[in-house]
Amino acid sequence: MHLLLGAPIATVVLIAIVIILIYLYKTSELLNRNRLRIAIFITIIAAIILNVFLIIVRRPPVQKFKLAVLPFVVDQSLQAENHWMQFAIPEIIGTTLQRNYQPETVVATLEWTYHALAIDLLSDNGYMARLFKRMPFSHFLTGHVYGSSDSLVIFYEIRSHDGKKTNGEISGSIPGLTDLVRNVTATIDEQLPDATTKKSASVFPYSPDQLRWYFSGYKYFLDTEYQDALLYYRNIPSKIISFPEARLLIARCLFQVGLKERQSGKKDRETAYFTQAKSIAQQVVQEDTLLDDAHRLLGEYYIYSERWSLADFHLREGFQRNPLNYRLYHPLSRLNVERFSGLGFSSERTLYERAIYINPCYTDGYIALSDILLFENKREQAIDMLNTYLAIDPNSVPALMALGKIYIVRNEMLPIMDILTKVIKLDPTNTDAYFNLGILYYNSNDIDNAKRFFEKAIEIDNHLNSHLYLAYINELRGDMENAVNELRLRIRYKTGPDDEFAEEARKHLYKIMHPDEFKDKQ
Repeated sequence: MHLLLGAPIATVVLIAIVIILIYLYKTSELLNRNRLRIAIFITIIAAIILNVFLIIVRRPPVQKFKLAVLPFVVDQSLQAENHWMQFAIPEIIGTTLQRNYQPETVVATLEWTYHALAIDLLSDNGYMARLFKRMPFSHFLTGHVYGSSDSLVIFYEIRSHDGKKTNGEISGSIPGLTDLVRNVTATIDEQLPDATTKKSASVFPYSPDQLRWYFSGYKYFLDTEYQDALLYYRNIPSKIISFPEARLLIARCLFQVGLKERQSGKKDRETAYFTQAKSIAQQVVQEDTLLDDAHRLLGEYYIYSERWSLADFHLREGFQRNPLNYRLYHPLSRLNVERFSGLGFSSERTLYERAIYINPCYTDGYIALSDILLFENKREQAIDMLNTYLAIDPNSVPALMALGKIYIVRNEMLPIMDILTKVIKLDPTNTDAYFNLGILYYNSNDIDNAKRFFEKAIEIDNHLNSHLYLAYINELRGDMENAVNELRLRIRYKTGPDDEFAEEARKHLYKIMHPDEFKDKQ
């Protein structure tokens, strides 16, 4: 999977030595033709040995034991305010095991697999059986939480891919939740003989009140409702959620909201969110060196700020602390290849391959790999890549949209219509789906339907590129005033120097405003 650093080092060394040998051959009587041949032969053998040695040394560990920790089912016997335990208990267990077992054993915490799950069906045995078959992990940890307002019982089950089961049950109290979960984790740890490199990690050593407030808002984050998560956490006294994990989660939400503002062309608001996220992440880095994701977030911030050396520094720091953080590989791919080759990767493709090897549920990894394959004109392989993920999560809107994009390139109308219709059914507010449907009808000269879908995309979330196509439609209908207005709107919402649609709108507006100039050129 990896073409490691050995190859470029060996090549450079080989070329340098050969040049020196040829120079000595031409300038020194000590090196005749036969000796030159022998010297070059020895150099080539030494370069091969060096290459093999570096590959062996830098080869990433093979993860034979891959455990996916799934949300626990909370029984109705517990009051509604305690349903936060569905995420808190498995997240604490998963994070503890993850730190215990690095780097040979992969433990996928809730965030890794959450979007591939149907949360409402976790108590359905039939759904769980299908889930175990399609998700490529060797082991799964599930559980059930029940009890009363004071007592608490945690039942857990470890199931291997071949159907073998191990389970246990531990009881305690809600005030003693931290100790209770620690005992559950220790018991699970003893029942995982295939896991290796055991350490002793202590995570989330906080009071039940702190955990309740933190994990009650955690679902907003998992559901990518970042603005709602921020609103929730802002209404909580800061001293309750002042611990590093909570602040890092808030920083991640701020950064994601900043990205959304950037996509909407709101540069000032984007900068404010990014700056807040950076400030929090810097504090977390100083306080808790185990939170490698803080370095990852800083790396992403500096990438968007085009400060490549700082981005490189923080991403390397995060990688050194936890090479199993699959989220690191996307920002690493945005660096120059010379920067990430030192970590053992030769291309963007090898980075994403590694990311989805670590986390087979990493949607963005599959989409990025399909984009790379599409760029290489390997359309069938790109489709297979996305279908591999859709076999895990058939209702993934991002993967369906990526698949639809490939069929648009192939100009296959029926699959495109089926995919986009399914996307809108799954996510009625998906403006990209409405926009792509508008493009399909526009290219088919069905202007009325195209206009309807472009207007719907703008109505939902001011889809920027729909303004450009509405301008084209208004121009076709002779409504030049509205055509100009739409073009000006698209120019005003320019998202950055690489915004091709804004540049196209600017050129087209100039053409409309200076018709005589273009008439002369024709």
